[in-house]
Amino acid sequence: MRPAFVLVLIAILFFASTVQAALYSPQDGVVELTDANFDKLVTKSNEVWVVQVYGNNCGHCHQFKDAYAAAAKAMAGIAKFGVVEGNTNGNIAQKLQIQGFPTVKIFGANKSTPIDYNGQRDSKSVVQAAMKEIREVVAARLNGTAPKDANTTTTKPSEKKQSTNAGGKVIELKSTNFKSEVLQSSNVWIVLFKAAYCGWCKKFAGPYTDAAKQFSPTSPVRFGQVECPDNQSLCGDYKITGYPTVKIFIDGKMQDYNGARETEAVVAHMRQLEGKAKPTPKPIELINQGQFDQCIADTICIFASLPDIRDSNVEERKRYIQILTDAAVKNKQYGISWVYSFAREHRELENSLNMGQNGFPSIVLIHQGKGIYSPLYRAFTLENISDWAKQAGSNTVTSAIPFKSLPALATGVQLWDGKEYTPKDEL
Repeated sequence: MRPAFVLVLIAILFFASTVQAALYSPQDGVVELTDANFDKLVTKSNEVWVVQVYGNNCGHCHQFKDAYAAAAKAMAGIAKFGVVEGNTNGNIAQKLQIQGFPTVKIFGANKSTPIDYNGQRDSKSVVQAAMKEIREVVAARLNGTAPKDANTTTTKPSEKKQSTNAGGKVIELKSTNFKSEVLQSSNVWIVLFKAAYCGWCKKFAGPYTDAAKQFSPTSPVRFGQVECPDNQSLCGDYKITGYPTVKIFIDGKMQDYNGARETEAVVAHMRQLEGKAKPTPKPIELINQGQFDQCIADTICIFASLPDIRDSNVEERKRYIQILTDAAVKNKQYGISWVYSFAREHRELENSLNMGQNGFPSIVLIHQGKGIYSPLYRAFTLENISDWAKQAGSNTVTSAIPFKSLPALATGVQLWDGKEYTPKDEL
């Protein structure tokens, strides 16, 4: 009897500890997701899901619990809220590329590409982010651009050929993407407002497409078109009363195109405007005070400190620099300046910005006008840095820390020669 009693006691204690370890309960209004049920409940769902990946032993997760539960209860019947214990559900954590706890992702119309939530950890901010995605899902469905079902992420054949990542083609614009692609772009856009039944539009389609082909994919000139009957509110905003109507957009400001509807005329006009596009920003290696003063004189300065060459290698350094370059290109419309140096070259500046506490690379954004800086607490990846910069460029700075002044940069710093570290012979 005694051994049996001990086994029962051990089982009871194990069960009790397991229950106690669970951070969320059914009363919190969230769904416990696991490797076994995630695809069925989330990936194959037509509903908007907000999913938090947490760790039972994570202090920040415990602090976030009440706010997350409050957001879930506020959105009951509007959006689904789920939680995943990342330590015991490694498949989900790996699939979502989780770098730390807590991580929140929002699954909207396209479940294969969830949106990273990088806002404040309070209920109101979480609800606002979820509502934003709900509105976008509804708008996409109304305009026929959402996937047909939760398991399908394919688009219409014509939409597959369209890409806003390069010039040289005519890009299909809609009410759902016009602002982000055109108004917030640093490119120069020519946009054709048309209707499928319009004879003059059909006649102009060939010359317009041929004109677009005259510009290389690296050109800042972009050609777009809007089908007005399907996007009446958008065309109404620009007072389009006849088809075809052609407008030019530079820095979000509209002007009329009154040239001939011929390939040569359109190309000549756009060549004249090509130089008005904002130059693509390029991260520079920070070696003197003047460079840093110029960076922080702009609205937002992003400063990255990369690993010391003795703790890294050439390939890794180049990879980090390329990540910064790609992030700068993706967010060039926001006028952000980018600089980088290497660990401990500007030690006083790093210390004043609390950089390197968890190792290098370390990255912060600095807004001198507001007297704040904000570290990126997530992994040093293109996706994380780009999303973070985009939020800052849209006037949303999270985890802002005030500062009064910044120390002067170290002098005598030399440009990296692009070579590996070679230890000097010791005497």
